[in-house]
Amino acid sequence: LLNIIPFIMLLTLFVSTFKMPRRLSIVIAAVLSCLLFGLYHFQAYDWHLAQMFIIIGLGRLIVLALYIKTKNIWLTFFTHLAIDGTIVLTGLLQLLK
Repeated sequence: LLNIIPFIMLLTLFVSTFKMPRRLSIVIAAVLSCLLFGLYHFQAYDWHLAQMFIIIGLGRLIVLALYIKTKNIWLTFFTHLAIDGTIVLTGLLQLLK
């Protein structure tokens, strides 16, 4: 929701208020909402800008693209869960070595 709600709000703003073409509005709203999602993780990633914006923020584009394509918020939830779960399991496996 921290990515999808800002996306929908920005998309609505660009299309309705600024009368921008829908495709351009989708691209701009997607990038901005993903960067906002990265900002939300600012403190968790020890203020590392590249990791925050490139890995977390723009990596979120994959999940957002699923929402844009399917309009299914549950699919985005389970995709995010799978991505985070894979990262956690990888970290746990590294600890066991």
